Amino acid sequence: GLLASAGSDGNVTLFDFAAARELTVFHGHQRQLTCLAFSHHGRHLASAGDDMTVRLWDADAAARPQADLRHGTKVQSVRFLPDSKHFITAGEDRALNPPVSVIKLWDLATSNVQATATATGLPIHNSIALSPDAGLLAVNQILTPGGNQANQLRFLAVGSLTSVTNLPGAHPAFSNPDSVLVYSQGTKLLRRASLTEPPAEIGQTADPIQVVAVSPDGRTAVTRSGDGTGALEFWDVSATNPPVTWDEHDGDVQGLAFSPDGRFLASAAWDRTVGLWEVSSRRLLKRLRGHRGAVHCVAFSPDSHPPPRQGTCPPIARTHRRPCRSVALGIAQSH
Repeated sequence: GLLASAGSDGNVTLFDFAAARELTVFHGHQRQLTCLAFSHHGRHLASAGDDMTVRLWDADAAARPQADLRHGTKVQSVRFLPDSKHFITAGEDRALNPPVSVIKLWDLATSNVQATATATGLPIHNSIALSPDAGLLAVNQILTPGGNQANQLRFLAVGSLTSVTNLPGAHPAFSNPDSVLVYSQGTKLLRRASLTEPPAEIGQTADPIQVVAVSPDGRTAVTRSGDGTGALEFWDVSATNPPVTWDEHDGDVQGLAFSPDGRFLASAAWDRTVGLWEVSSRRLLKRLRGHRGAVHCVAFSPDSHPPPRQGTCPPIARTHRRPCRSVALGIAQSH
């Protein structure tokens, strides 16, 4: 399986995760990177960031990008559609007053933009979500009415990027089988079976929720609340029990991602480590060291192999000379 990492040095490093060895380093970006995404068939890797470009790489082996696309704005998020033929980017244009979000739908084969949407408000770093049927896109935007910041979830139809509705909230995540939306609103963790039904409260934290992830089966949600903390809250989505909280990181957890089979969770933190968690036991299996800067996001590749057992995971991502902004971890689905 593959592990891709990217940082402020502008390079993308590709690892064989099962063998824990470096495969290659992709060069080409001129500024720090903010997001990575594998295609659903695992053959393509997209990288983007502050140099206003999206680069598409052959995830198997390539020294040069397959495509170098001008986005026109700094890119905060990138996601592939399940068909692996299209992908979506979310960028920000601060040159306008007020600043706006720029959402684009791209055709992978032609490198052309098929649809574009703009709206007042800035997109949150790595906080867009696709419904399992790829029909609906949720974008977390920050609005500043009267100088006060407020989070809004903007929902778009994927094919046309036309607006469907807006809701108060932040950090959207969809479960896979039933498209249940899990998101935060201040200190509350909420779920919606549909956009037209009122939300149900899963629970509440002492401080505002900053990061949300939901397992593919929709049974488990994980959050990080407050600032300056590495504590994670594990929630049973269908119950009203208090969360199980574990504090294993020494700095803010910036990104969370479940493995495709839902057995594992990866956490990325400012303490320069990636945590690997067993979801069923809510326990940290291994903290992967080796990053020389903060890790901001994690994503699993669909074609990866399970990690080595506790005590055998070697350090990763030794090549970054400046803070690592994103990492994609690969763990395979069960067969």
